[in-house]
Amino acid sequence: MSHSNIILKKDWMRLKGLVFVWLGLLLFQTASNVVGIRWIAGNLHFYNLYPLISQSMATLQYLFLFILIPLLIQEDTLAGGRAFWLTRPISRQDLFFAKLKFILMIFVLPLLLTEIFVLKIHGFNFSQILLAAPEIILEKSIFIVTLVILAACTCRL
Repeated sequence: MSHSNIILKKDWMRLKGLVFVWLGLLLFQTASNVVGIRWIAGNLHFYNLYPLISQSMATLQYLFLFILIPLLIQEDTLAGGRAFWLTRPISRQDLFFAKLKFILMIFVLPLLLTEIFVLKIHGFNFSQILLAAPEIILEKSIFIVTLVILAACTCRL
């Protein structure tokens, strides 16, 4: 097993509880986007409550990303010139690819799949979804990349 897979497995074991909470929020928001509109049509007294719930779920998702990304990146910090050891048994390339794989598999892919699911439920065809996929990936990745850069440039958030 390569070093990057070992790091990926270690990160998963450490963060899986928070990741499951984040995925639960993501699934709840997706379900509310799919079922919520139909449900509101039958229950008009929840008409004003639905946008509040939807906004709070999105805010909680971003809050969890704000917590999870720095925890992931800052777990394995690179040694600087002030450390008592200047080398590490894990190469920078393996560490980079392990973190990249984790971010793509755990954060970007579920966001993309839920967006595609919502688009498919709302009647978009496959060619329209295929055209929207790169834009969805870019939109979701902007916040994640910003957090990765901040987490890499700071000691602790």
